[in-house]
Amino acid sequence: MTNVLADYPAFTVIALPEGHDLTLDNDKGYARTCSIALRIKAFPRDKYEYLRSFTIGFDETDGYWTYGNGSMISSERSAKEYCLGASLGDTIRVEGQDFIIKAAPNNNIKLVRA
Repeated sequence: MTNVLADYPAFTVIALPEGHDLTLDNDKGYARTCSIALRIKAFPRDKYEYLRSFTIGFDETDGYWTYGNGSMISSERSAKEYCLGASLGDTIRVEGQDFIIKAAPNNNIKLVRA
């Protein structure tokens, strides 16, 4: 059974199942990224939970990294997005390696090996 953490008109946040191994299945040529966005809960002063969206990736120069996805407000309807949810301090598994999600400057996140 899927645990829905939050449901908004534009997206639904689903709990990342414990022990789930994220796959970087989107090959860009210079880097690989996860095709499913990761929404993070627990940033101080955020009005809504799971507002911030991140992509996890890997390249030979920097190793595993994350970057914040942009967002916009629109009056046009769009397809509902499904994404995984986690909190700062959670441990996630990416390609068989465990990482702790830590806060980084400017409301970003970083992955620290567990």
